[in-house]
Amino acid sequence: MMNGNSVNNIKYKNEISMTFLQPLSVYFVWHPSDHEKLIDKIDYCANSLNRDSEKPYSRSINIPTFYKTSHIPNVPSDIPDYSQQTLIFIFVSKYIVTDDNWNEYIQNLSQNKKFKVLPIAVDEFAFNLKGNLSSKNFIRAFEFDINFYKENLLLTISHEIYRLALNNQFNALDLGSSSAIKLFLSHAKDNGVGVALTTRLKSFIENTSLNHFFDATDIAPGYEFDQEISGNLKNATLIAIHSDTYSSRYWCQKEIQYAKEFSRPIIAADCLSDYEDRRFPLASNIPSVRVPSAFGVIDLYKIVTYAILETIRYFYTDLLLNQYKKNSWFPSDAIILSRPPEITDLLKCKDLLSTDVKKKYTLIYPEPPVYEEELLALKSLGIKISTPLNATFKSSKGLKVGISISAPDDNELLNIGLRPTHLQYLAQDIGRHILAQNNTLIYGGDLRKGGFTEFLITEAQALQSKMSSKEVFLKNYLSWPLYLADEEEVINWKAKYCSSLDMINIPYDEKIKSLIPNDTSFLPPTTADNVYIWSKCLTKMRNESILDSNVRICAGGKHSKYKGKMPGVLEEILIALKLEKPIYLLGGFGGICKSVIELIETKSLPEKLTEIWQKENTPGYSELLDKIRDIEPVYYPEYVRLVDEITIDKLNNGLDENENKALFNTPFIDEAIHLIFLGLARIKIQQK
Repeated sequence: MMNGNSVNNIKYKNEISMTFLQPLSVYFVWHPSDHEKLIDKIDYCANSLNRDSEKPYSRSINIPTFYKTSHIPNVPSDIPDYSQQTLIFIFVSKYIVTDDNWNEYIQNLSQNKKFKVLPIAVDEFAFNLKGNLSSKNFIRAFEFDINFYKENLLLTISHEIYRLALNNQFNALDLGSSSAIKLFLSHAKDNGVGVALTTRLKSFIENTSLNHFFDATDIAPGYEFDQEISGNLKNATLIAIHSDTYSSRYWCQKEIQYAKEFSRPIIAADCLSDYEDRRFPLASNIPSVRVPSAFGVIDLYKIVTYAILETIRYFYTDLLLNQYKKNSWFPSDAIILSRPPEITDLLKCKDLLSTDVKKKYTLIYPEPPVYEEELLALKSLGIKISTPLNATFKSSKGLKVGISISAPDDNELLNIGLRPTHLQYLAQDIGRHILAQNNTLIYGGDLRKGGFTEFLITEAQALQSKMSSKEVFLKNYLSWPLYLADEEEVINWKAKYCSSLDMINIPYDEKIKSLIPNDTSFLPPTTADNVYIWSKCLTKMRNESILDSNVRICAGGKHSKYKGKMPGVLEEILIALKLEKPIYLLGGFGGICKSVIELIETKSLPEKLTEIWQKENTPGYSELLDKIRDIEPVYYPEYVRLVDEITIDKLNNGLDENENKALFNTPFIDEAIHLIFLGLARIKIQQK
């Protein structure tokens, strides 16, 4: 594990300090005039390459993906070189071609030797782009079948990522057959649905533009099966066409066995038409796509899409985990896996059962962690098993961790290459890992069916089961009068989950009781008096929540349009400092935290943290401050004092100055969480 004196920080040309180079980042760039036309397609591709925030339990690729567009008539900010490889997909249309500023912006990107810039022709005018990109081979998106536009876009982008960065050699491959992903179609040869799907899939690949991306193979009659299977699988992705008879066939089992032994990507196309009496055990622990008996073209697209995504995930995982190993996130002799551990991984622990050799094995598999029960059999053999982040966080049990994470304005996020989903990813990952290590998670805000709260409850229930405990590991704080607004559905939801979530309603301060006309009815923040009451209630709730926490993690936060005496995340930072709670500040996700970090690093007050800016950008804020000055001057926010009140030495979070600066600036969730957990582990040691 890294210690405070051994981190090798890396500084980029823009002087941002980080602890290691990410192996790969992907950027999507487009003109704002194309926003409505493209954004849902770009989101589809980005979510597929990163992960779907609506499916927080999914085992996804998790490639860092970023967005770059602008507000007319500007161009986006520069793309930083934070990674070993940066792939930039630029959607070129008539709007870019006719905009000199955009032409210059793209020309500058293409001249950076660390970047691989790939133009996508949105329309036929794209080829009139000025500069050296005009001679490059464009992805001709305007020629895609409109019925399968996003599927073809994702397949094409994914193939370029595979070709340029994530193939067997981890080097760029030439266009053509050398860059085609070899697909091995494994199926039972019984003239049933498996054969029909295999035949249709092979024809679909060979007779469409997909033949540029894939080389589909199955075993023809007359070949030596064992040698043919072995030879074809060593460099292929296996698609198991899982029909009713598949698991019972010897050669199908053999194909799966070889794919596992050769550490190859595998997906299952599940086309059961009736029933199978036993699924071959080695055919588990892999992604699966359902194929209906009356399958169509969209189902064929799904199969090949999931095949290429799993291929990318497999190789990216190997690249990323080896990068973690080089940076001492886990022991150097650990065995890296590209999927969660299973019984076949015992073959990698050759001396495990030897009476002569007492070697201890560590298996590291990709995030997210599986539940502990799944690993019991392997752990009973003395094998240590962990994800990279859990390997850092092992010594930090028993903490009460408060989180203050909220998305800034959408436009502000886009300016730094992010979308609200990035904050969802961050909150989900932090919450999952905090609870997985038997810690308590504390947060504030509305309770809504679905989303972040429901995700956390599922994790908290798993923790209660694991520990055979009725202790509640999840706390939500809510201020008056917000909890009076509950509708019947919310009340039912609270009743359902009250054994897993401690819902703490903080009443108003008795000092303002005389200002409240009816304390049993919801009070809308529609007047200066009411907004003052809201601000006092929010301050009290934040104090109670932070007082109940051992540490605080802060990211994002709105600069304006809030209901309080100051931006909520800013107030929580100040309260935590006053109470001398360790604080982790993440500035790479924008918002208030980014401004607070700018204040720390420059020792000057950013414009957005001035009283003047706040009054100009938050409706009703001037009236609120006037009310505070009249009623309770001591409660008045002193923005001019922030420079003295917020300093790096007051964070007290177990990280040294270089590590904090890395945490301040990284836009990468894994690095941010690793640094947080590193600090938490040290704090726990200090508390013993």
